[in-house]
Amino acid sequence: MIEMPEMTATEHNFARYIKLTCLVVIALAVVYMAMDRLEEILIPFCLALALSYLLQPLIDCFSCRNSQQCFCKLPRGLAVLLSFMCAVAVLLALGLILFRAMSLFSERSGLYRERMEQVLEGMFTAADTLQATLGSVPSTHAGEGANHDAIEEATELVSSFVKDVSITDAILQLLGTAAHVAEDLMYITLFLVFMLAHAPSEDSARHAVSHKVERQIFLYIRGKASIAGFVGLCHSAVHGAVGFELWLPFGVVTFFLNFIPNVGGFGAVLLPMPLIALDPNFGPSQSSLAFLIPLAVNIFAKDVLEPYFIGASTRLHPVAVLLAILIFGSVWGITGMVMAIPLTAVVRIYLSSIAHPLAQALGRILSGEHDAPSTSHTELY
Repeated sequence: MIEMPEMTATEHNFARYIKLTCLVVIALAVVYMAMDRLEEILIPFCLALALSYLLQPLIDCFSCRNSQQCFCKLPRGLAVLLSFMCAVAVLLALGLILFRAMSLFSERSGLYRERMEQVLEGMFTAADTLQATLGSVPSTHAGEGANHDAIEEATELVSSFVKDVSITDAILQLLGTAAHVAEDLMYITLFLVFMLAHAPSEDSARHAVSHKVERQIFLYIRGKASIAGFVGLCHSAVHGAVGFELWLPFGVVTFFLNFIPNVGGFGAVLLPMPLIALDPNFGPSQSSLAFLIPLAVNIFAKDVLEPYFIGASTRLHPVAVLLAILIFGSVWGITGMVMAIPLTAVVRIYLSSIAHPLAQALGRILSGEHDAPSTSHTELY
């Protein structure tokens, strides 16, 4: 039997470090799988929680909870009911706007398809002219004919592909998910009703960490919603000024896309550009204005407004933000990308509050703090 030599203190610490690392990796894998399996439950719950934070100021206004002067104080239940009805009315209005946009888009799909064919024909004609110019030497006449035939074949192939693409079918496929959306809305409504019906007691002493989490989530959602609303209004104003008929639906889409950090705002800038470029009513100057002004608004919101209003509410490192978007997006899709930042901020706050050096170190990594006192390996275990 082989006898193992006795390990030194450093080797014991290294073995414990490996063991703890393995446990953390296993725990993260379990959490990831749980998020994937419980997607249909967790997504409505998180969305309802976010809506409750958005409706809480309106409920407090109706019930005069935090107001010194109040002309008509409503009971808590009636205030919740009125706030909920306001939210339903806004959602119905948004649904009608998007439905009208899809109808208008379906009506103009033929025009967009025809315009796309003209653009493709112009591109291949320019390529044919360039090939003819480069191959003007007499010894390359055979090559010119081959290139011309290849360009004609590519033109026919792309044109047939464009004709086969049915925008109406795509819209019908989107509408086919209405049952799943209705089910999610039902769960969101149930969660939201019970969350809003619960009135937190002002006299009871809440846990400091929970209060900090609620405060920072509220600041983030309120600030992000205000900035997204500002950007959506600016985009709608610019698109309406240049004569784009879908200015209001794309303003609504811009509002929601701006909840996705870093990439959502620029996606909102690029999203209407193909329709504007394919519309023969728009010239180069109008297309340039429809692109440059919203781009400037997004840069101003991202670099000026967000650091000022919500920069201190999350305290997350940019790399941590990007990783959170990728991880949550891989599990929950677009909804996960929207909720990635507040959920990661909650994790950071709870990690920083745990009286353990490893948890606090992970919290500092997420926040990007490097000036914290270093901890020896012995203190970690």
